[in-house]
Amino acid sequence: MEYEIKISHKDRYTAHRVWLTYWGKDVFKRSLILALIICGMLTLINQPTAVFSSDKFVKLQLILAFITPFVVITLSQLGAKHQADIDRSKGRLSTNPERFITMVLKHNIPFRALIISMVIGSVSSVIILTSTVIQTGGVENMPWPQLVQSYVLPFIFGAFSQALTYRRNIAK
Repeated sequence: MEYEIKISHKDRYTAHRVWLTYWGKDVFKRSLILALIICGMLTLINQPTAVFSSDKFVKLQLILAFITPFVVITLSQLGAKHQADIDRSKGRLSTNPERFITMVLKHNIPFRALIISMVIGSVSSVIILTSTVIQTGGVENMPWPQLVQSYVLPFIFGAFSQALTYRRNIAK
């Protein structure tokens, strides 16, 4: 399926335009599948005693472990599709295939991944901090590894998701 960009808006990252222009079943399906896989891995890492023994799951961690990757991967795909169309319309597509790591480091991918991870990480951190203060009455038992994960993992998943989506869309 080919996407059409209005000439006056092709270089802009107006969120609602990108969302509406590139959103589709393929984006939703890919985001859902990857979010479920990542949620499973994060749950094994963050709550192994709940998975392998009789401890209770921390519901907030489960919710964040699914929603965060879903949003990051969705936004990353939308941005990468938009960038591929911009590069195609300006004739910036290379005739020689780029190595994957080169692709990750170019095409505005690190910048978009950083922005997405900062926004998503900030929202997740506020939720985690608020929950911790409400449950424990203070910040003494702050889950620091989770706070670090809130920023680092969205950056990594976002960058790789964008590179894969960009590669898939320039091949069309």
